[in-house]
Amino acid sequence: MEHHERPPLVPSPFLRSSLHRLPDSNLITLVQIAWPAARKKNSYFHAQFLRHKSRRGPKKAIAAVAASMLTDVYYMLRDGVEFHDLGDQYFVRHDKTRLANRLLQRLRDLGVEVEVKAA
Repeated sequence: MEHHERPPLVPSPFLRSSLHRLPDSNLITLVQIAWPAARKKNSYFHAQFLRHKSRRGPKKAIAAVAASMLTDVYYMLRDGVEFHDLGDQYFVRHDKTRLANRLLQRLRDLGVEVEVKAA
């Protein structure tokens, strides 16, 4: 019985996600690992999963979390550092002005007039 090897993986310039270049078994493993990470409360991966899930659905959201985890592992191995969770408030802290404008627009859409003062 002859063993057939997979052809070498060639990154396509048309595919943006790092997950598209993985063999199926590795992709399945990464997604299985990503689910518990996405369920962990008060973590960056949970916040990322919720952000993507609201726009794209749970399957694409978990793929985004898995791709993010793969990127993190690469940099941890390359630089020899430990994992540091950015926390669930990362996206809130990342762009406060954008968040404030989005929330003000939601209030206007509900018919509420709000006066804003900087704290």
